[in-house]
Amino acid sequence: MLGPLPRLYRSFVVAAVLLVGIAAGAWVAYVSAVPLAATVGAAVGAAVAVIIAFLLVHDFSHDPHPVRVQRRG
Repeated sequence: MLGPLPRLYRSFVVAAVLLVGIAAGAWVAYVSAVPLAATVGAAVGAAVAVIIAFLLVHDFSHDPHPVRVQRRG
Protein backbone atom coordinates (compact mmCIF):
# COMPACT_ATOMS: atom_id res chain seq x y z
CA MET A 1 0.00 0.00 0.00
CA LEU A 2 2.75 2.46 0.80
CA GLY A 3 4.71 1.31 -2.20
CA PRO A 4 8.41 1.65 -2.80
CA LEU A 5 9.73 3.61 0.18
CA PRO A 6 13.40 4.24 0.88
CA ARG A 7 14.98 1.61 3.13
CA LEU A 8 15.12 3.90 6.19
CA TYR A 9 11.40 4.75 6.03
CA ARG A 10 10.45 1.11 5.44
CA SER A 11 12.44 0.20 8.56
CA PHE A 12 10.61 2.86 10.57
CA VAL A 13 7.21 1.67 9.34
CA VAL A 14 8.01 -1.98 10.10
CA ALA A 15 9.36 -1.12 13.57
CA ALA A 16 6.33 1.02 14.41
CA VAL A 17 3.88 -1.65 13.24
CA LEU A 18 5.74 -4.33 15.24
CA LEU A 19 5.74 -2.24 18.41
CA VAL A 20 2.06 -1.44 18.11
CA GLY A 21 1.22 -5.07 17.29
CA ILE A 22 3.16 -6.46 20.24
CA ALA A 23 1.67 -3.91 22.63
CA ALA A 24 -1.86 -4.47 21.31
CA GLY A 25 -1.52 -8.25 21.53
CA ALA A 26 -0.23 -8.09 25.10
CA TRP A 27 -2.98 -5.67 26.07
CA VAL A 28 -5.74 -7.82 24.54
CA ALA A 29 -4.38 -10.91 26.31
CA TYR A 30 -4.21 -9.02 29.61
CA VAL A 31 -7.72 -7.55 29.34
CA SER A 32 -9.56 -10.54 27.86
CA ALA A 33 -11.62 -12.92 29.98
CA VAL A 34 -9.72 -15.90 28.55
CA PRO A 35 -6.74 -16.62 30.81
CA LEU A 36 -3.78 -15.98 28.51
CA ALA A 37 -0.36 -14.80 29.44
CA ALA A 38 0.67 -11.42 28.10
CA THR A 39 3.62 -13.06 26.35
CA VAL A 40 1.26 -15.24 24.30
CA GLY A 41 -0.71 -12.15 23.32
CA ALA A 42 2.49 -10.33 22.44
CA ALA A 43 3.61 -13.24 20.26
CA VAL A 44 0.27 -13.35 18.44
CA GLY A 45 0.35 -9.57 18.07
CA ALA A 46 3.86 -9.77 16.63
CA ALA A 47 2.81 -12.43 14.12
CA VAL A 48 -0.14 -10.34 12.96
CA ALA A 49 2.06 -7.23 12.87
CA VAL A 50 4.61 -8.95 10.61
CA ILE A 51 1.87 -9.74 8.10
CA ILE A 52 0.50 -6.20 8.26
CA ALA A 53 3.98 -4.68 7.92
CA PHE A 54 4.66 -6.83 4.86
CA LEU A 55 1.40 -5.74 3.27
CA LEU A 56 2.18 -2.10 4.00
CA VAL A 57 5.68 -1.93 2.56
CA HIS A 58 5.44 -4.47 -0.27
CA ASP A 59 5.09 -3.04 -3.77
CA PHE A 60 2.39 -5.10 -5.45
CA SER A 61 2.40 -3.01 -8.62
CA HIS A 62 5.81 -4.26 -9.75
CA ASP A 63 5.55 -6.74 -12.61
CA PRO A 64 8.46 -9.21 -12.36
CA HIS A 65 7.95 -10.49 -15.91
CA PRO A 66 7.23 -7.59 -18.24
CA VAL A 67 5.66 -8.46 -21.55
CA ARG A 68 8.03 -8.02 -24.48
CA VAL A 69 6.56 -7.01 -27.79
CA GLN A 70 8.58 -7.99 -30.83
CA ARG A 71 7.93 -6.41 -34.19
CA ARG A 72 8.04 -8.46 -37.31
CA GLY A 73 10.28 -6.88 -39.77
